[in-house]
Amino acid sequence: MTEPSAAGATPGAGAVAPRNAILAIAVLQGFALYGLHRAVAEQAWPATDLQWLVPLYLLAGLVPLTAQLLAGHLHKLRLWAILAGLGAGLAYAGWHFGARVLQSPAAGRGADAGLTAYFSHLLPLLLAWLIAMAFLRAWLEADRGSPPYPRLFSAAWRGKITLLEACVFTGAFWILLALWAELFHTLEIDFFRELFTMPLFAYPVTAIVFGFALHLIGSVDRLVDVVLAQILGLLKWLAPLAGLIVVLFTLALLPKLPALLASSERPVSATWLLWLVACNVLLLNAAYQDGKDAAPYGRWLSAALRCVPPMLLVIAGVALYSISVRVASLGLTNGRFWGLFVALAALAYALAYSVAALRTGPWLGLMGRANTVIGVAIAGGLLLTLTPAASPFRLSAASQQQRVLDSTDAKQAGPALAYLHDGLAGYGKRSLEQLARLQDHPESARIRSAAAAALAGQSADMEGAAGFERWLSALRVHPAGTSLPPALVDVLRARHEAPDSAEPSLVRRPLGLWLDMTGEAGSEFLLVSESGAVYRLLALREGRWQVVSEGILRSEQRPASAIDGAALMRGDFSTQPPLLPGLRIGKDGYTLQPDPP
Repeated sequence: MTEPSAAGATPGAGAVAPRNAILAIAVLQGFALYGLHRAVAEQAWPATDLQWLVPLYLLAGLVPLTAQLLAGHLHKLRLWAILAGLGAGLAYAGWHFGARVLQSPAAGRGADAGLTAYFSHLLPLLLAWLIAMAFLRAWLEADRGSPPYPRLFSAAWRGKITLLEACVFTGAFWILLALWAELFHTLEIDFFRELFTMPLFAYPVTAIVFGFALHLIGSVDRLVDVVLAQILGLLKWLAPLAGLIVVLFTLALLPKLPALLASSERPVSATWLLWLVACNVLLLNAAYQDGKDAAPYGRWLSAALRCVPPMLLVIAGVALYSISVRVASLGLTNGRFWGLFVALAALAYALAYSVAALRTGPWLGLMGRANTVIGVAIAGGLLLTLTPAASPFRLSAASQQQRVLDSTDAKQAGPALAYLHDGLAGYGKRSLEQLARLQDHPESARIRSAAAAALAGQSADMEGAAGFERWLSALRVHPAGTSLPPALVDVLRARHEAPDSAEPSLVRRPLGLWLDMTGEAGSEFLLVSESGAVYRLLALREGRWQVVSEGILRSEQRPASAIDGAALMRGDFSTQPPLLPGLRIGKDGYTLQPDPP
């Protein structure tokens, strides 16, 4: 019997209600997203307050999409309770992310570039949502009690395929619109190009097309069934190859493992180990599917593949140990936090699958139950990371703050302070503020000074020759491929190592531009901060490099923190008449305003 469609509709008159509901929800979603876009573009509320902007984006994105995917159950009170709970959870997660993780934008600058940079860290929320959607759909479709694993398996795969197909359909729709606009552009008719790029058109139309795609896919169950059968059928026959890789790699690893573990160093890169475990988990599930086939590869190959999960247990254990060594020596970071999370999940899968492989009876007969339990645990863990209780930002900030407290000199504390400033946003800033007020500590004066410097944008480990070399390696010189003459490097080194040197903007992410102001190439070099508005101009005069001007870089079009990096990579920059104080980078004009003598 055919499973219910993605939208919960069946062909015929009963499909009208889900279709109308899906399209109505899509219209509301499109205009909600457009309204948020307008707020960001005009720097109006809620774009000026991230603790409101982020949750509103989440609510406008995921609540309507959930209702569309489950539109066939809108007549059930259970679904409305689910949507209310989802809305409350998204509002809290978005508030925490906007108010505690992201830093509040500066006055008049709205959401700032940080919103884009850190929005990717909401990926755990999307993963938890995908996992939860499978359970919710299977639960809504079940008459009563917990849904059986075959229904849960079907709901998980069918939901993801439905979303993927809807994305492909929407992408194809926009490709056709782009073709439409370009064809008329060749006739010097730009009406359609301008229309299709208007946010008032793009947001509602995209939402409606995506919703229409969900309805089309959900109303033709056979389409999803065929695609799912093809995908699983292909992936299934990659499992023996992946299993062979596991066996050969484990046999090669085991003889070297005692020495690697005894060295107390990271034995091997955990990234590739975890990819190997993930691929095998996926492929084994493609073979197991809903658990109805007792021997998916025949008797002998099915029996041979039972040896793979115990070897995955070794690989997952080594990956977890490798990451733990890094955390113990260098502290916790966002990347290492997620490495630990994935390694623990991999170890759980490997352990459960090993038990299933060693049991007699149907092939890996406990996999279904293991997938259900581990899936719930992963979804719950992902949701916890969106709260202060298990936020990777908070835990990483606490770990790096402790590294600073345990440090013996500025060089040792430097990387931790830099990561608190650059990588942990609001939590990192609050940790630096606490360190800047530190009192009861043997090295409180040194730590307060270093934390204050980090808050100002300076790097605490940029001291001495080693610090200058780190600074020089971070310097990006344009045009690309050019380098600095030794004499210029000596001047920069002397300036950098001066006892009274205070370069908060030029220390971090410096840019160097070769200018041609006198007609003699390579005689003027401009240092600019990518993250600030400070510049320093050096020139070759009578065979010697010297600082001729330094001060503030002001933009006529955009803040200095938004220097057009693509234009620099193309070499698209030059001075503007008069030679000083004008500078052009791409289409943007800048004014060099020297500090008063």
